[in-house]
Formats: sequence, structure tokens, C-alpha cells
Amino acid sequence: MVGEKSSLIDRIKYYMDNPEDKDTLKNIFTAEELDILYTISEFERMEAEIPQKKGKDAAEEVEIFLTGVDREKEISFRLKEKVMCQLDILLGKGSTEAWIEMMTWYRLLKNKKLIIESFWEFPVLENMLKIFSEETKSMKNGEIFVLALRNMKELTEMYFRMVFMLRRMAYGAEVTDEIVDYITGKELFPVFIKVMAEDSSIEIHDRENLLNELPLGRYKNGT
Repeated sequence: MVGEKSSLIDRIKYYMDNPEDKDTLKNIFTAEELDILYTISEFERMEAEIPQKKGKDAAEEVEIFLTGVDREKEISFRLKEKVMCQLDILLGKGSTEAWIEMMTWYRLLKNKKLIIESFWEFPVLENMLKIFSEETKSMKNGEIFVLALRNMKELTEMYFRMVFMLRRMAYGAEVTDEIVDYITGKELFPVFIKVMAEDSSIEIHDRENLLNELPLGRYKNGT
């Protein structure tokens, strides 16, 4: 029987199979988690309703279309706000279990093709989840540095600072003491640099050459 200590994947599956079981759902999900799931369901109902609506003439068709666009925008922003709130809650826990739940929420939205491509935070999150995954495979001493990021503000600041550093390196600029201090102060693992350098959506001059010459070793243990 699914319970509050069951994995998020199992709990979401129970929700999808038993959306009317309100009592159990309240026991196995937090209020914030249920808000996300209910908003996802609202989004899906809206998308199912729109193709069924037909206007009497061209003017009414346009009105229906514009109303649908406005409604989709409103629900999208509302869903994004709720997801960001939940991500902050999970990041605040600073645990591998919380990051796995973050990955579950991201994959749920991506599989349902909801809001992932509409807001810049999600591509950033995707890369940081890749970094988390790589760190869990690479770290021999069990320490995972991304766990030090405790909210989405810290996570996105880290991301863009690393993009800035990569672009400087790509143009042959010497990495400044300030950036090195930032990296070592945040205890960044070299996989941060590698994962982000391999992201084709980030504009980096001479990417292939950069990947071949990345001095990953100099960032290990602050050296």
C-alpha cells in the first residue's frame, strides 16, 4: 500500500490511478505537492477542451483561440510558480533524496510536455540535474557538492557564473582569482564544467577545442 514514505514516483502513480481518492492523497502528499498535481490536471483538461470548441464564424473562432491562449498563459505561470516553490523546499533539504524528487518532478513535466520549454529556469535545472547525476557516479568519497545549493536563486546564480567562466576560457582569457575563489568556495566538482561545456544550447566559442583542453584537474579540491 502506498504511503507518505513511498517514493514520489509511486505516489504520483497512485494519484494518476486514483484521482478521486482525496483522503489518501491528502495523507501521502504535502499540500504543495498536491497543488502541483492539481494544476497539471487543470492544464491537461484545458488542452483537451480547446480542440472541441468551435465558433459560429471566423470572429468567434479567433475569440476562442485568444481566450485559450490567455488561459494557457495563466495556468502556465501558476504551475511554474508552484513548481519553483517545491524546488526551493527540496533544495533546502540538501539531500540526495530531495534531488531525486526534483528529477522526478522535472521528468513528469517533460514527459507531459508542460512548461519546460516556456521558462528559462528549466533548461538550467536540467543541466544541474545532469551534474547531480554525474556527481553521484563520480564521487568516490560520497560527497556531492551540488547539495550545497539550497534554493533556486543559488542554483541559477551558480549556473550563470559557470557559463561566464566557460566563455572566458573559450576565448583564451585567464581565469581570474575571483572566479577560482568562487569555484573553490562553493566546492565545485569538475563535472560542473564538463556538463555545461557539452550543452549545445550555451553559446561557447570553439567548443570542441575547449572540451579537449579543459583543465579539469586544477579545480579538484580547490587546487
